[in-house]
Amino acid sequence: MSHTNDETTKEERMMNVTDCFTKASSTLSFSNPLLCRMPSTTTTTTQNNKGEEYFTHETPLFNLQDSMAALEIMDPIMDCCEIPVSDENSTKTKPPRNAPSSLKSMLHSESLPWEHLTLKESNIIALETLSRLESNLRGASVAESTYTCLYAHDGVLLDMGKQLGFFDFQEKEEETSHNNNTATATNNISKGTKLAQICIFASSLSLVKLTETIRAIVMHADIYEEEDYSISSSSFTFCNFVREDLLRQVLKEALHMLQAFGREEEEEEERMVLMIVLYFYQSLFEVCASLAKLTSKTVRTTTKQAQLL
Repeated sequence: MSHTNDETTKEERMMNVTDCFTKASSTLSFSNPLLCRMPSTTTTTTQNNKGEEYFTHETPLFNLQDSMAALEIMDPIMDCCEIPVSDENSTKTKPPRNAPSSLKSMLHSESLPWEHLTLKESNIIALETLSRLESNLRGASVAESTYTCLYAHDGVLLDMGKQLGFFDFQEKEEETSHNNNTATATNNISKGTKLAQICIFASSLSLVKLTETIRAIVMHADIYEEEDYSISSSSFTFCNFVREDLLRQVLKEALHMLQAFGREEEEEEERMVLMIVLYFYQSLFEVCASLAKLTSKTVRTTTKQAQLL
């Protein structure tokens, strides 16, 4: 009996949209086979088969030519409902959005996951950095690949590096009680959280520096003009305050901590995945760093010297 009542309640909540489709399809024609022609912008009240009223909003014809023009002038009609009607009067953030300057400077949340990270979460984030690197190597722009990882932005990397003790320099205005609170929080975190944090820092920093190094390899090879190759990304700084030796140090320490971490059964799989990812980053960076030192001029010189031997 209860099952029947549940089914009845479910049916009452459902709306028959057949009339809506029939009305929309009736306006199609061979000359206009894709879009419905509505005479004007109106709001009408319609009754469904149960006598309940609902509103239908009809819009004027909006064809391909109109949509292309709207895209060019960034007309709000092309927002595809990303901005709800209820938010029309609220403050909007229009692209390009400001890049995060620290772990706590996010737009829609209080901060990036950091203080209570687990190995499982760092595992997922590290694998996501690999997908961003692959996307970049497939030809996507740096903005659409590398920097879709919020941990990869310069300000966030700087914040992580300071909290983990890899950056010795500190701004004078930050030498206040905020630093004392941060130091206290850092001392109180668990061993697993500290390991997860350094793994996130290592993988994110590797993603950024590999993107920069691969760009150098491509440009030195003289295969593409800089403006013709999206991976060039000449306007990005790629965390230029971090040198190669520091990345090597971060990767080495992260791998050492992973090897020394207790092999607890429930976290062994996450630990092994992180080791594989960081070993891959370490090996790939060493290869790319060597290739980045080669230019077409040095290759020609070396070839000529070899021919003379």
